[in-house]
Amino acid sequence: MKKLEYRRNKKIRTSRLVRMVVLLLIAAYLVYHEMTLAFAQAQELTSATQDNRQRLQCGQILYNYFQQDALATLQQIAVAEQQGVALENTQHISLIKGAASIHAGMPGQAAQIFSQVKDSLHDPELVAKATYWTAYLAFSQQHYALSSQIAASADWPLMQTYLSPDQRQQWLYQQSFVMQMNNNPDWHTAFSLLPEQSRFRSYLQFNQAAQLLTQSQWQEGLQALTRAQSSLSTSEQGGWFDWFADARETSRVDIETQALLDRIQLLRGQVFAAQGLVSEALTAFTSVRQESMESEQALLSYGWTLANHQRLDDAMSVWQYLSRRYESVYAIQASHALAWGFEQRGAQRQAFAQLEVTVSTLEQALLAASGLALSIDNEGYYEQLAAALSLQNDNQLQTLWPAQHRDVLSGLLAGEVGDQLEQMSRLQQQTHLLNEYKKRAEAMQQLLSERSIERRRRLDAIDAEQPAAKLTNLQKQVASLSQGIVTAERQFDGAHFASADEKAQLERLTRAERIIERLDEHNKQAYSDRFNRIQGVLAWQLQERFSDRLWQAKKGVASLHQHINKAQKQLARIEDIRKKGDDIQQQKQRLLALNHALSKVTDQQITLASRLTDAIQVQVSQALAARHTQLNEQLLQTRLSMLRMQDSALLAHSGGQP
Repeated sequence: MKKLEYRRNKKIRTSRLVRMVVLLLIAAYLVYHEMTLAFAQAQELTSATQDNRQRLQCGQILYNYFQQDALATLQQIAVAEQQGVALENTQHISLIKGAASIHAGMPGQAAQIFSQVKDSLHDPELVAKATYWTAYLAFSQQHYALSSQIAASADWPLMQTYLSPDQRQQWLYQQSFVMQMNNNPDWHTAFSLLPEQSRFRSYLQFNQAAQLLTQSQWQEGLQALTRAQSSLSTSEQGGWFDWFADARETSRVDIETQALLDRIQLLRGQVFAAQGLVSEALTAFTSVRQESMESEQALLSYGWTLANHQRLDDAMSVWQYLSRRYESVYAIQASHALAWGFEQRGAQRQAFAQLEVTVSTLEQALLAASGLALSIDNEGYYEQLAAALSLQNDNQLQTLWPAQHRDVLSGLLAGEVGDQLEQMSRLQQQTHLLNEYKKRAEAMQQLLSERSIERRRRLDAIDAEQPAAKLTNLQKQVASLSQGIVTAERQFDGAHFASADEKAQLERLTRAERIIERLDEHNKQAYSDRFNRIQGVLAWQLQERFSDRLWQAKKGVASLHQHINKAQKQLARIEDIRKKGDDIQQQKQRLLALNHALSKVTDQQITLASRLTDAIQVQVSQALAARHTQLNEQLLQTRLSMLRMQDSALLAHSGGQP
């Protein structure tokens, strides 16, 4: 019966040794996996190489420059300098920084840069570029003598070779302009070198016309105006610029062209009016665009032209329209002109009342100008003005800049102040972004702190001594297993690899053998034969499975050795991590460095904003001072007119007796 039961279980069972090997493999794997996870958390991200950072920074600088964004160019250069990136073509980048500083309203910084690099330049192209920008800076600051001196000492063939077409034209224009101012007839020499389609020819011809008209050379002045207008109609419009070309001029050509055309028409109209050519004068005045800065002055002159040629009613209609529709100084002058018109009609009361209205308007304008002069000194004023202009917020703009002096603002916006306020607006946006980045960095720092605490907790939870003890115990067991395998292989001992069931059968056979020894001779013989048959079958089965079980045991032991080796390496790495401490600290250091960089960029932006504010403040203060003087003069004239009318009325009342 036992024999039949044994034969039904033909499936090969795993031996006790193999099961032990499997259990040891699982234990070793768990230790290895735990160490692998701990080590993976200690890995650091690799950063970009220095070469890649260098190329990236240079590319961003050049991109911003050729996008005509002077402020972003300066900021990108500052970031590169702060990060310690060694930029290629350092001298080229320095010249770009100087050029961008000019257009960002920081002439002092530009002058310092050019002064530092000019003596170290040996490349002819860089020498030409530095000479150009130095002369351009002096010219833009109205240091015409210095600009002329630089131009006189320059090598013109060298400048022709390395300057872009736009730069060559700017260079020739500067020379001609300075010589025109000094009444030097040689200005025609530089003028003749300008291309026929150059817009600079129109500027110089207009300047020539203004000089001739100032000298009462009416016919020659009109001819110069006609040439200037003709040149504008054929002049080149803004296009792409070459390497190191002026990154601002091309974007403003169309606006400047239209503005110059309006000025030409206004001046033509005034000349025609002075010569008594009424029809031509009125045609010229009406050619000035309504949205032009010259439109109000053109309307005022239009009215005076009509009044001077017996069309007083039409003139007064024009002045009335101008004084009611606008609030500028020309509208105030139109109000004064209305008083004159009433006086010419003999309406003395209306004339005097109109003068009173004019005085009241002038006083309000002076009060608004004084208030504005105080407001521009307030901290953050220009930031608010830039934001209002950028958002086209008319209500806020009305609060910041009174309507009576909006023409002053328009004139400022048409020049450098407009560019500087636009740069300030972009600076505000970038400052907002930087603040957002700083908030994110602070949040990331908090996350890293929490992660550091959790990581330290997990590292502390890893008992380095316990895994080491486990590995030592595993090594001893593996060594014992290996020795047992060697002994079994040498003795060809199949029982060494017996399974649990087979081992139980062997133990039962041993007990049965002891029982048989105690039986009588009759029963002993019968049970001995049966015992021998069962013992033989079991021995045969053990020997039959010996080779396969020996191979499995050796394979299991070899795998155990591999896992133990890996576990030892991971244990060594974990121990190394524990000795080094929290590697998240390195990430914290990088984050602190980032916060420092953000703070430094923020400080640089504050410096840029301060310099922009100073540059804007100078020009705005000058414009407001000129407006204040203009209003005071107009107020004085108006009050004198009122006194004159009062004196006339008193004389008439007294019968002409003083």
